[in-house]
Amino acid sequence: MSIFKAAILYIQDRADDLAPQLRRLWRAHSEWKALEPSGLHVPFSRAHLMTWVVAAHLTGQFEFAALLLTGFCGLLRPGELLQLRRQHLVFPEESTADADILFCAIPRHETTNARSRDGSQHATIRDSLVIKYIRRVVRAHDPDDRVYRGTAYHLDKV
Repeated sequence: MSIFKAAILYIQDRADDLAPQLRRLWRAHSEWKALEPSGLHVPFSRAHLMTWVVAAHLTGQFEFAALLLTGFCGLLRPGELLQLRRQHLVFPEESTADADILFCAIPRHETTNARSRDGSQHATIRDSLVIKYIRRVVRAHDPDDRVYRGTAYHLDKV
């Protein structure tokens, strides 16, 4: 809890008659909180990831397994992940990078604003086994094909 919020709660607790005047402070607190970046958290552990990937692979859902690996290792948001197309993935042999790095260009990212509308973002994946798996799954895709050809609706059913 922020110090500012604690101060408002303290005043509110000590002086009931000031409640109408505190509305502006609560509004300021809400606006301030909306502008602050939220804390980062891992949606699930690496062990959970591997369980999902193995289950997807064993049931023939190779694109879903590749999607999970790309999202987790590239730290991508679900919306960014679902819009990825083959052309957005730049494998080591397609770039001038010396290292084994997969670049994922993010066409429309969450942090787009008036200043950075044209500014692209990218994610990198440095795990060679993950890169090899993703390459094997998407190598036959046309450049405009989505990495995962399902929809968000399909993900809700998993």
